[in-house]
Amino acid sequence: MRLNYFKKEELEARRNLFESKLDDFSITLLFSGVSKKETADETYYFSVNRNFYYLTQIDQEDSILMIVKTPNELSEYLFVLPYNELKEKWFGIRLKDFEARELSGINNILYQDTFESKFQLVLDELSKLSSKVIINLDLERENKIAESYTTHELKRDLLEKYNNIEIKDIYGTIIEQRMVKSHAEIEQIKAAIRTTRNGLDKILLNIKPGLYEYQLSGLFEYSLKDQGNFRTSFNTIAASGKNATILHYPNPESILKEDELMLFDLGSQYLHYCSDISRTYPISGKYNELQSKVYTAVLNCNKLVINSICPGKTIKELQEIAIKSLTQSLKDLGLISEDKDYIKYYFHNVSHHLGLDTHDPSFREKPLEEGNVITVEPGLYIKEYGIGVRIEDDILVTESGNINLSEGIVKEIKDIEKLIASREKYKI
Repeated sequence: MRLNYFKKEELEARRNLFESKLDDFSITLLFSGVSKKETADETYYFSVNRNFYYLTQIDQEDSILMIVKTPNELSEYLFVLPYNELKEKWFGIRLKDFEARELSGINNILYQDTFESKFQLVLDELSKLSSKVIINLDLERENKIAESYTTHELKRDLLEKYNNIEIKDIYGTIIEQRMVKSHAEIEQIKAAIRTTRNGLDKILLNIKPGLYEYQLSGLFEYSLKDQGNFRTSFNTIAASGKNATILHYPNPESILKEDELMLFDLGSQYLHYCSDISRTYPISGKYNELQSKVYTAVLNCNKLVINSICPGKTIKELQEIAIKSLTQSLKDLGLISEDKDYIKYYFHNVSHHLGLDTHDPSFREKPLEEGNVITVEPGLYIKEYGIGVRIEDDILVTESGNINLSEGIVKEIKDIEKLIASREKYKI
């Protein structure tokens, strides 16, 4: 399946906005990162540094973006790994220079082994023009640029070697820009949501007592690959019965039982853009009376918070709306009598930003604005009854309000029960 990669104009627009915020006489360095060791000679799946990827669309280890800015000139350089026949036989084909140029829109493509000499040359030239040169680094915690080397250690070494430089942390500048999604980025999030919906539809048509939790989480993950080798955006949570009262239930291995609920918190990636969806289904096909009341309380809160989203609102305000709604529901259910006791059954935030990361980095105190994409995920976790319910949607903030990007994923009781009832006809 061919992915719809971003056009060069999209990447250039991102870099132009970012570069407009940089100081003159500065060098900005961003690194793609390296694979982290898992055990022995095995590494984890390589996950590119998202800030580097955001500005380059390059998804390859040991790559470096260097931006040089003076009052009269701005230059962009992309360093990629050189051709190595033996390594390609073992680990796969690397980007050629023309491919890196086409993907990123950056004309100056150099090989990674020339980086140090080029950096020194650029620094020497800037030092002739200014008494102080700014070096911009992404100083996110544990930002590894080599197997045992981070940007914080690079900062230390640069300051020890040069006395005419100042190090600035560029992390916040990129994150603030990433918080506002372009039309093209929103389309990738919508693509991730569509694949997630298809996976959940397969779950609805197969859920039944006697299966194991891991069979349904595996079915979802198979569905993603069946749609084009999509990756999950995080480890799939598939929790039945009392397991659903554990927020990040880690081990989907229990057997599904009659008359219990099953909570799914899952998502997929498309060009690294994530979906994050939660749904809670009746294993036997029907919600019983208590399950219906708890589910309805969470659903009403979900809708109330979504309807409250607009530019100017803060995530803190959305959380206050959720707490008030769920607290009243808990009182109506006879589970609490004091407002403060809601925390026993609802103990997480109702929202976070979504994008290149499932929990996209953000400034949570910053009022929402057009182009933000956030989640809405209220829940109630009633351990004494073995009921855990969470309902989560992905919401785009618009100029006048919001759009529920995951509206097509059913969440009404009648619609869920109807789909499960049709499983014999459509079962895969």
